[in-house]
Amino acid sequence: MGESVIIVNPNAQGGRIRRHIESIRETAAAHDAANAARDQTRVLVSDGIAHVNSFLRTLPRESRVIVAGGDGTVQPLLAALVEKDHRLGVLPLGSGNDGARALGTYGNAGAGRRDHWRNTLSRLLRSQTVRAVDLGVARFDDREVLFLVALNAGFDAAIAHRAVLGPKFLHGLPRYLLATCRELLNLKHWALTIERDGELLHRGQTLFASTLNAPTYGSGMPAVPHAKCDDGALDLLVARGFSPLGALLMLPRLLRGTHLSDSRVSTHAFRALTLTSEQPIPLAADGEFLGKTQRVTIQIKAQSIGAISL
Repeated sequence: MGESVIIVNPNAQGGRIRRHIESIRETAAAHDAANAARDQTRVLVSDGIAHVNSFLRTLPRESRVIVAGGDGTVQPLLAALVEKDHRLGVLPLGSGNDGARALGTYGNAGAGRRDHWRNTLSRLLRSQTVRAVDLGVARFDDREVLFLVALNAGFDAAIAHRAVLGPKFLHGLPRYLLATCRELLNLKHWALTIERDGELLHRGQTLFASTLNAPTYGSGMPAVPHAKCDDGALDLLVARGFSPLGALLMLPRLLRGTHLSDSRVSTHAFRALTLTSEQPIPLAADGEFLGKTQRVTIQIKAQSIGAISL
């Protein structure tokens, strides 16, 4: 077993996480003292993705890495975490915390208090339970991107891009909803061909085609309520043609998780998927905008990372 490390993204929650950094160090030190830890838990404040990934690759294999931030903090670290067989814990201190929701570290005991994260961090540091969970991998334009929560193509990815550029005083669901309303004013569709596990699934005008490895995305929206991150499959959520008004009326149903009864929306489990678009389509992984492409393949990497459970 390797070291125990806490990675802090100082830009999470629009920088508001910075006020917790000293408390994170104090909580880690208190854990080490109470448990007579042989090795001190290290706290690394990120100086950028390249900095953190280089650090992760220097750690002994199977180190315990607790990431303090949101989905966008975890996603760029996944390749290095998998490469060294590190154990991932997620401390939900980001704007979008759907990965923490899927892994069971969001909304635990004490979540009603402003310092609920202390309880979560203490439990993550004490936990000896690790379960293997799935990841998705997207390949496009000579790039390979791992994701824990979702790979979005189309409308949802455009929203993710707007959310990143949105006002810093908003976070979580309000930030995502504002980005959604702004994107509705510029509603676009893409001519998509979708092949699932080698067979044609869909061809035509499409609002979005999102791959889920978790029940929620967009900071808690129950997009595919039955999706699981440890079932050996990914779930595709497809929305076909919608008018701006129709898309707006669908939003409350998406928030309630009742959108799947609409004939224009469908879900499909898969292990391998290919999306081909006549026009460049925007992509986002775990809320992080990746750019645009005309072809992307998506596959499951079953049980590819160990997640610290509470």
